[in-house]
Amino acid sequence: MSLHIKLSEEAEAQFRVQRRNSRIAAIFISGLFMILVFLVFGLIVLKSMPPEIVDIDVTYGPEKVISTDPEPPKPKPVTSKPSPPANQTNDVIISYNVSPISIPTIDARATLCL
Repeated sequence: MSLHIKLSEEAEAQFRVQRRNSRIAAIFISGLFMILVFLVFGLIVLKSMPPEIVDIDVTYGPEKVISTDPEPPKPKPVTSKPSPPANQTNDVIISYNVSPISIPTIDARATLCL
């Protein structure tokens, strides 16, 4: 506005009401915009976080009462002393013929060198 033009009282009051309404609308719109920005950033953060993986194995078995008292050890029955093994011969394949693929017997005598 230029300085040489004066507004009427009615126009000035209407100008103040319009300015007040525009400030309220601007604050309201900026608040909505900030809420929208926080929601978008929140969704981005939630998407980027890896999900927490929890492995739970559930098995169902017969109902069993678990007692906290340990069972006393059972005494072992007394057994007789073991007897010596019987004289049994094992069957072994014996060959008196020397084959060309047999392992030769080496006569090695160890001597002690001091």
